[in-house]
Amino acid sequence: MVVQQEAVHGATRVGTVQEPDWKPSRFFDEWKESVAEIKGELIMQYMHFYRGMPTDVRQEAIDHILRCTMPVVYVSDDRDEAFDAMDNDVDAMREYATRFLDEFWDDYWKPFLTKQLADSGN
Repeated sequence: MVVQQEAVHGATRVGTVQEPDWKPSRFFDEWKESVAEIKGELIMQYMHFYRGMPTDVRQEAIDHILRCTMPVVYVSDDRDEAFDAMDNDVDAMREYATRFLDEFWDDYWKPFLTKQLADSGN
């Protein structure tokens, strides 16, 4: 019930969905660093939604973050290791990507909208 309520309210703390004994793979920290590099793509792909991002588009943006970062970081000579690591980390990655997008929205898009509204009022 708590997880459902958190999902409804957009809680994105890493650890909400994972098992209590979840341990990140060796790829996870590098993956988190790679997420920040996707800001330019998010601007190009989703900027036209700056007045508000519909739920389905928000989910698409989160999926975009995952699709663009996971295959680049989760690479190993042992394919099974990479796939097992992705499977192990996927819930935490989705939560982190969601939090990243929400924070990016607050840090970039909201100020942009405020500026646009102020400029159009002059």
